[in-house]
Amino acid sequence: MAERKGRRIRRCLTLLLTAAGIGAAVAAESVVTYHGAADRSGLYVAPTLTWTKAASVRLDTGFHATVEGAVYAQPLYWAPSNSIIVATEKNFVYALDANTGARIWETSLGAPVPLKALPCGNIDPMGVTGTPTIDPAARIVYLEAFVQTSNGPRHMVFGLSLPTGKLAPGWPVDVANGLAALHRSFNDAPQGQRSALTWVNGNLYVPYAGHYGDCGAYHGMVVGLQLATRRVYGAWSTETPAGGSWGQSGVAFDGVALYVTTGNAFRSSATTWGGSEAVIRLSSTLGNPTDSADFFTPTNWHGLDLGDVDLGGTSAIPINTPITPRLLALGKDGNAYLLNRENLGGSDTKLQ
Repeated sequence: MAERKGRRIRRCLTLLLTAAGIGAAVAAESVVTYHGAADRSGLYVAPTLTWTKAASVRLDTGFHATVEGAVYAQPLYWAPSNSIIVATEKNFVYALDANTGARIWETSLGAPVPLKALPCGNIDPMGVTGTPTIDPAARIVYLEAFVQTSNGPRHMVFGLSLPTGKLAPGWPVDVANGLAALHRSFNDAPQGQRSALTWVNGNLYVPYAGHYGDCGAYHGMVVGLQLATRRVYGAWSTETPAGGSWGQSGVAFDGVALYVTTGNAFRSSATTWGGSEAVIRLSSTLGNPTDSADFFTPTNWHGLDLGDVDLGGTSAIPINTPITPRLLALGKDGNAYLLNRENLGGSDTKLQ
């Protein structure tokens, strides 16, 4: 199933980026992160993609691109070299010519993790799942890869040079080792990383959840790396087990604060909320929010936990209005939660 999905995504990539004569050009502007911006709005414009051209979209038979492994992460576009950056579940990263699909460079991040090495899941093997992000000034693309090592599965963060694909100085960073230096524990095998990475003001934010099947001792987490020093500087996590950050677009940034959503925690009769089924507002320090203005969870969060009805199946999206800045979160319960970004509202149960 993973390989079929990868082929479909590659076909869609070919169609969208090379159709109707807009190929290279979506061109004048790079797409350096998921949906084009840290707020994840997707509100960017391809000037040459007009209504007239959209009506005649077709497959460009002159574009031929092949990659090794399934593609779950959104490909990025780097305008200075007119290249598409693609990362796969086999831990290969490619820069492809946006006109022809020819490989400009390819890099292996190491052996991917086979499904048999994990407590559960549905991606086999598992390598890069979350969408990378690009630092335009440094000309580095940052990726999180699941790597099979002699010590078992390890979550590693890489920085690659955009012109060459070579490893940038100081990378990769082992996430578990970085957290251990802060006296924080991290269990690699049950932690899954499928959400997009976010680059803001010299820091990289990497969200974590679990795997398909919701197994093992994992927590919803956001790990922060300081790019200048190539080190893990902090992390936020749910207090109760699980409560993963599953949303594909990852951490959203509205220019002031970071926002992450969480899913269901493991519980049967527990009645104390500990971060699950929530929208959490974080500062760059990733400190645990204690004020009701900095989190929202529905009053029926316990029932959502028991029913595996994640509020955090998708990420929250900032919306600017003339009166109050809003935040929209969509839950698996079928509800849309429209929140005040300046005061998320808490719930009837305070963070312990």
